[in-house]
Amino acid sequence: MELDKIYLDPKDFGAVGDGEHDDTEAIRAAMQQAAEKHCSVRFSAGVYRTDVIYVPQQIEVCAAVTWSYQFVGRTVLIPAHEDQECILEIS
Repeated sequence: MELDKIYLDPKDFGAVGDGEHDDTEAIRAAMQQAAEKHCSVRFSAGVYRTDVIYVPQQIEVCAAVTWSYQFVGRTVLIPAHEDQECILEIS
């Protein structure tokens, strides 16, 4: 994994992005590393199942741009639990 990139991808930290696996720990690891390296987290295309993610101060979170007729290549965050009310905590 390149740590001198402008952004970090949660998939580089073990996220699968298939909508089935819980990607929480990989996303949290990417956020933590981005905070330490002062860079951004960029979600590549995928469906990420995650518990609440606390976004550290002074990092940017972005996603793959969707330019598709059938939403192929999109980035989606879905809750890991039915009763979960929040995915990204930015306060």
